[in-house]
Amino acid sequence: MKTSYLVANQMVVISLGKIYQPPFPKWYNPDATEQCMALKRKVQSLIEAGWMTFLEDQPNIKTNPLANHGRGAVNVV
Repeated sequence: MKTSYLVANQMVVISLGKIYQPPFPKWYNPDATEQCMALKRKVQSLIEAGWMTFLEDQPNIKTNPLANHGRGAVNVV
């Protein structure tokens, strides 16, 4: 599910906030999102419900490599 779909259907809201740079205020925890268990549980429940995925919609070289076209040779004009 793409982010634009989630925003368009008001399933998520984009919240603009200040991005802090070092030196951080004493109260600021740059790892707060990484340590937020409530957020992790919510994201996991959305994944399990099939509402969210982190799979790419477009093919890429890792999930869909190019076909082998014979020997590895380079032609020059």
